Amino acid sequence: FNNILVRLGGNIYVASYGIILNVSYVIICIFSGIAQSIQPIVSMNYGHNSIKRTKTVFRYGFITSIFIGVSSFLIALMFSENISSLFINNDFELLSITIYGMKIYFIGCIFMAFNIVTIYFFQSINQSQKSILISLCSGILFIILGFLILIPILKINGVWFVYPFSEFLGCIVCLLIIKRTNIENKKELIL
Repeated sequence: FNNILVRLGGNIYVASYGIILNVSYVIICIFSGIAQSIQPIVSMNYGHNSIKRTKTVFRYGFITSIFIGVSSFLIALMFSENISSLFINNDFELLSITIYGMKIYFIGCIFMAFNIVTIYFFQSINQSQKSILISLCSGILFIILGFLILIPILKINGVWFVYPFSEFLGCIVCLLIIKRTNIENKKELIL
């Protein structure tokens, strides 16, 4: 990200990206907290073959994280100037770039919410290979794909869209894996 931002827009874009990334880490920690909270409950119920409870806990985690993801996006949309101003003093160009980038970047929070809960869910039911697949897709493969597709088309704006693009495709992978999995009798997942 930093190399592409320096090449396309200069150091000011790297500074802006750093601010956006630091703010997004707070949201990632919240999603991880939700996912880690459901993990022992899912594991215990799955281990006791309480499949209905296992699915219910996953749904609660999913609903809670999606609510937080949508709320995070809306907060970034409405208060990006206020949030950015916490990090920036008297640099109106940096402020403008950060406000614009934050509004786009935080679209990804909506999808990341589901991805993180799903990753932890599969770890909880002893299907870590599915968690690894989702993590690799959204964390590496789709980011590279986003760079290859979005940067040539959108230039510097494409950098802001790479993260939502990657998380959206990761969400599709999650949904496909969930659809193909059935956890009845400690085997796999159906919602």
